[in-house]
Parts: sequence; structure tokens; C-alpha cells
Amino acid sequence: MLRWFGVLAVLLLTLVAAPGQAGTARTGTITAAQAPSAALGEEIRYNVYLPSGYARGQDRYPVLYLLHGRGDSMEAWTRVKDSLDRMIAAKEIPALIAVMPDAPWNERGNWYVDSAYSAGKPVETAFTRDLVQHVDATYRTAPIRNARLVGGYSMGGAGALRYALAHQDLF
Repeated sequence: MLRWFGVLAVLLLTLVAAPGQAGTARTGTITAAQAPSAALGEEIRYNVYLPSGYARGQDRYPVLYLLHGRGDSMEAWTRVKDSLDRMIAAKEIPALIAVMPDAPWNERGNWYVDSAYSAGKPVETAFTRDLVQHVDATYRTAPIRNARLVGGYSMGGAGALRYALAHQDLF
């Protein structure tokens, strides 16, 4: 009888102390942040998704950079949070950090490249050098090429394709 009491006590303690109790959704967080950029001479604004458990652990994570389309901002990607939470919980993807930078654009665009026209900005250098270095220094990333991904839609899709091809040392 004493043995069963001990087993029951251990079981109850395990349930009480378990970080993701049954019925409790494990969700990540999205926060706004800024990265210094020598290339731009100003801050790069971005949102960052940190997976559930990030604050409590020491694990290093892959990073997914999500580039928005023309006319949008870094806020466009915040809707992806629920999908990331669900896919991580279902083990369809590993827990990861997602970075959603705000890309300056205007009628002459930027298309995530260093602009040659006079009012343009060196967006590609700012993102591929300054932002990646900042993210690796600020968060527990796996700072290697095989743990960095870049994706986007519309103008961001064009930027993601360019970065993946032109910066194979990073992505």
C-alpha cells in the first residue's frame, strides 16, 4: 500500500510541475525590437517570434527570416504565429525563431536590394550583414548557414530568392 501511495505522489507531483499540462496550449510570443544598422545609419525595426519554452531553456534554435511584400510592413507576418505554434506542437517543424523585419520601400521600391538611386537605401547589406549579426548576438540561434532560412511573399519572395542565391554563406 505504501508503495502505491509513493507512485501516486510522484505522479501528482509530475502533473503539477509539468510545464505543458494537458489542455494548456503551448504558444510562442511575438515582440517588437530594433537592430542597429551601420549600413542604413538607422535602426532596423523587426518583430521576433520566440517559441514556447524559449525563456526557460538554453537550447539554440534555427532562424526563419520572413520578408513582407511591397506595401506591407513587419506587422503582416504576425498572423503566422498561430501556424508556427500549431506546426511546432505537431512536430511538423522544429521549434524556431522567426524574424520579421520592416523593409523601407517607396514608389521606386527597394525589393530587398541595395538601391542605386539617390534616395535609396542599402537594404540588402543591412539585412544580410547587420540584422543577421544582431539576431545571432541577441537570441540563442544556431548561428550556422544550415540553421538559417529566408522566405517571403511578393516583393519579399523576390528578396528571399535573391538572398538565398546571393548569400549562400548565410542561408
